[in-house]
Amino acid sequence: MKRIALFMLVATLVVALNVATAMAAPGGQGKGKGKGKGHEKVTICHNGKTITVAKPALKGHMKHGDTEGECATTPAPAV
Repeated sequence: MKRIALFMLVATLVVALNVATAMAAPGGQGKGKGKGKGHEKVTICHNGKTITVAKPALKGHMKHGDTEGECATTPAPAV
């Protein structure tokens, strides 16, 4: 009986881990919300924050002032 309970616990944990992994990176790349719909992702600086977007969305982002690549970081002031 203890072996069956242990087996069920391990099986449940394996399934939960697989589901969590599948949900963590919907597009398989980047940190976005998974709306790339299978397109290659590119990194942009959007309103001062580095994000990834689907490559076809790059042109629209560039039109409103976003830049390709990571945002520039400013060093913390010396204390």
